[in-house]
Amino acid sequence: MKKKICIVLFMAAWLAFPAFFLGGVPDQAKPQAQVQVSQAHLLLRPDLAIEKIWIVKAGFTTVAVPPQPVTVLKKGQKYLFYCRYKNTGRSLNGVWKLGYYIDGQMVWNQYWGNVPAGGVQIRHIEYVPTTTGAHTYMCRLDYDQEVAEQNETNNKAQIAFTVIQ
Repeated sequence: MKKKICIVLFMAAWLAFPAFFLGGVPDQAKPQAQVQVSQAHLLLRPDLAIEKIWIVKAGFTTVAVPPQPVTVLKKGQKYLFYCRYKNTGRSLNGVWKLGYYIDGQMVWNQYWGNVPAGGVQIRHIEYVPTTTGAHTYMCRLDYDQEVAEQNETNNKAQIAFTVIQ
């Protein structure tokens, strides 16, 4: 009887050997393991994220009194369109493009380079509105997706503004 029990246990161990010792896992566990690997891989990427965009009237201002953001602009006057962004992921080493858009049309773009992990940068352009009415300003980071990031959905921000005569 003892011999039969030993044979049964031996056979059970023999059948389980490939799955246990050769790294086999049940099919139900494979997708979850692959998802965990993918999420871990994402954490090794940089992540450019817009923190804030705003518009100020161009001109001399003191450091003690920074210009106030505006949403009503005058036609023909010069304004500064700002974009503040941060790299919330790993250090970014390489080039990528920053684009500024008015009413969905690109008005300016530029290549930019490295952004350290946690680094915050502020860029701006000068813009003179030429048409009155309601408009939108959008800043978009890495608009041609040259950088593989943790999150590709936080690369743009948009605000509305009005131009008067």
